[in-house]
Amino acid sequence: MSDVSDGGAAAARPGRSRRRTDLSEREIVAAALRLVAREGADNLTMRGLAAELGLSSMASYYHVPSKTVLFDLVADAVLADVRVPDSEEPWEKRLREMFISARSELARYPGVAALLLSRTSETPNMRRLSSELRRALRQAGFDRAESDALGEAFTIYLFGRLIFEGRAVAESAAPAEPGPAGARPADAFETGLDLLLAGTRELLRTTSRD
Repeated sequence: MSDVSDGGAAAARPGRSRRRTDLSEREIVAAALRLVAREGADNLTMRGLAAELGLSSMASYYHVPSKTVLFDLVADAVLADVRVPDSEEPWEKRLREMFISARSELARYPGVAALLLSRTSETPNMRRLSSELRRALRQAGFDRAESDALGEAFTIYLFGRLIFEGRAVAESAAPAEPGPAGARPADAFETGLDLLLAGTRELLRTTSRD
């Protein structure tokens, strides 16, 4: 769903007009994802989507009633490809692989992490991943309140790192030099994730479980 090449047959061509009713939601979301991958979520507008689809500037509202709905569709499509390991896997492995996959998918679409952090409602795939996160923590031995608090901490770390990475790229004219100060973003993310997991494991070990 979230491959930016998806829906390529429906990509706009110069001078070509589309009938307002011949577009599927899949085509619309694919066009929005192409736009976000190329220009970032900050530049995703209804007018820009219309141009990507080869529609008149107001015609996109026929398919998507508002920018809020468009943002939700885009965010949900990006999260749809996040891998969740089998529930039989150890809780630490499940969390690690899920968050590495989430970072990889979100990093392809600049600005979507900040968009998700600002949402007051959850999309279906946001609910799915949130449920899997808390299920893994409950299976580890944490109670509901602890699982909620830890889940929030992991999620804020994910979004915060991606926002930081996006700002660093925007402020830098060239890639960082190799070395500790210029570690690859994915490696830096995994280092922090492993520290969070280690702290979670230690909390589980030292907290009394009745």
